[in-house]
Amino acid sequence: MGMVRLLLTLMLAGTAGHAGCSRQGTAGMAQAADRTQVFVLALASAESFDRTLPVLRFAGQDVKRMQNVLKRMAQVPDQRITVLQDSSRTALRHAFTALADRMRAAGRPHETKFIFYYTGHSDTKGLHLADGLLGKDELNALLASIPANARIAFFDSCYAGGLATKGIKPAADFVVPRAEYDEPSGSVFLAATSGTDVAFELEELGGSLFTHHLVAGLYGAADANRDGLVTVDEVYHYVYQQMSSGAMSLPRGHLQKPEYAMRLHGKGALVLAEVKRATVPLQIDAELSGRLILSMDGGLQVFKIIKPEGQVMQMQLVPGDYRVTLEQDDNVGHGLLRVPSRGTTQLSRAQLVFEKAPRLALVAKGERPRPRWAVAMGVANSTYSRIGPRMEAELATRSATIEGLDWRFLINGGWQTNRLDYQNQSGHSQTLSFLAGARGSLWPAWALDGQDWRLLLAGGFDYVWQDWDAPSGVILRTFQPFIPKVAYGLGTSFTRPSGLTFGLNFRREFPFATGKETGDVFALGASVFAASVEW
Repeated sequence: MGMVRLLLTLMLAGTAGHAGCSRQGTAGMAQAADRTQVFVLALASAESFDRTLPVLRFAGQDVKRMQNVLKRMAQVPDQRITVLQDSSRTALRHAFTALADRMRAAGRPHETKFIFYYTGHSDTKGLHLADGLLGKDELNALLASIPANARIAFFDSCYAGGLATKGIKPAADFVVPRAEYDEPSGSVFLAATSGTDVAFELEELGGSLFTHHLVAGLYGAADANRDGLVTVDEVYHYVYQQMSSGAMSLPRGHLQKPEYAMRLHGKGALVLAEVKRATVPLQIDAELSGRLILSMDGGLQVFKIIKPEGQVMQMQLVPGDYRVTLEQDDNVGHGLLRVPSRGTTQLSRAQLVFEKAPRLALVAKGERPRPRWAVAMGVANSTYSRIGPRMEAELATRSATIEGLDWRFLINGGWQTNRLDYQNQSGHSQTLSFLAGARGSLWPAWALDGQDWRLLLAGGFDYVWQDWDAPSGVILRTFQPFIPKVAYGLGTSFTRPSGLTFGLNFRREFPFATGKETGDVFALGASVFAASVEW
């Protein structure tokens, strides 16, 4: 949505004291979770006050999924969950105030957790609500006003890593603490993106990518040590691994990697969900392989995993009826699965009906397609000239996806100089060139991370000045204006998380010039090899 990094300080403060568990391992953590009161404030802002931004299609589904998983897996009752959709700033302020009053009235701040979840638009100044901007300073104050022993904030929005000004980092060397001591106090911040990434929502999931993995982790996929407890550390580690592994491919050269900031006092980890209380096992046969999607409750619970070939896989599911989708090469299998409240459920190939896979749509969450500027330096040559330097600049319009290609219309202006060598005559030429056309970008499955491939089709004209060295020492200057030409080109580019794009492009041009004496039309083939930078 054309957003830049949101610089927002998250208050990282906790009160003294712990949850009062003794060092009894998993049992002690479960007992602590029983005594701990959890309060939730979840906000979905599908529509921004900035009417030029698109309305998010699945913000409402995202917040319902979070509400559902916290009720089932964290045993949070309805009366402790506040859900706002397309809220005004005033309504959000009142919700924070009312929740803080209720938590103070409960009288157990040392045994209280607060979870804040946001999905929607944001920019460098704050959160985009329906009636205006909730500034970063005010949001900071609202979060700090909650009297809880532990505060956990989830932000599913573009450039969400900018919500915390310090302590934010990816999980390349992340170590998950063991849940065996008293639960720590303090604050935790989990962001859907770094400070330079955009967040995505995916049509096949009916929701946002980050929230999908977050919910799946809370349902048990994040329980790495299989102790039946999902901690905040395990959730982040799971979400980071899933989004970094490419289990859900992101075309168009974009990356989305979550980040975290934690300031906790005490040993152990914060428990968010208790898997074995609410789930039963599902065993997936070895013959099945590919990307497996299970959804239930009208799409409010969606699980997506990569199933390796030749291996039996087991996962934990909430009992109920599921729609099953298995993406396998160019085919997709569909079926229904009933998971009873007891026993182990089997999933085999015989339960699925396969057909040709449809094209799936991926949408950048809250991001408008943006015009792109590019500058390039390279070399060019033609029939009569030697290789010489070339510089050019280009402006491409917002993109539009047509038949799987991301098309941009563009105008290009360039200047080059060449040494001339023709029939024992020598000299120099300078050329001003102009092109207008379209460039299509493609992200094949075998492309590298952040790489695309490009096709250029364009037409334009040249202005050419030629200085020929005459035998008498006199320089003979000729000028050929408005020489029409057509061009095609191939190239590749790499988009970095910062948004900068670096490319290598080869272009073949065919200018047409008319000789002054004969009137013949002849073609000059010009090859341009350029290294470009876009932003």
